[in-house]
Amino acid sequence: MRYYIGMIHKEADSDYGVSFPDFPGAATAGTSLDDAQAMAEESLALHVDGLVEDGEALPEPSTLDAVMELPDSKGGVAIRVAVKTEAPKCIRVNVTLPEDILERIDIATLADTVYVLHAFQKKTEATLKRDVALATTRFKELMRRVKQ
Repeated sequence: MRYYIGMIHKEADSDYGVSFPDFPGAATAGTSLDDAQAMAEESLALHVDGLVEDGEALPEPSTLDAVMELPDSKGGVAIRVAVKTEAPKCIRVNVTLPEDILERIDIATLADTVYVLHAFQKKTEATLKRDVALATTRFKELMRRVKQ
């Protein structure tokens, strides 16, 4: 985990703005100091995720002393913002299960898939009806096999 500095500024008749000296262009705002802190964590996490997905290197966090010497930091309040930078560790697991248990897992997974496809179709109308129909048919076939 890395900690970056966020600078909170407040202008008259505005929300609390947060900028990140190590990430020019990344900014957010909140209606209160607590809201600004929460928004800073969410905003920076999304920004860092985007950089990682694009294969860009993350900058080393600046020290508080270095940030406070910047002209843009005058009149601001510095906060530490934690960012998870490590990818979750994946672990391969080999499991031996009775066939009927595995089949029930398949059915549960397929049922979830049908639900997600259906919900996505209703939300965006982008999912092809044939995809939902195919998943539904496959689910019904598995249910018939289980009942036998």
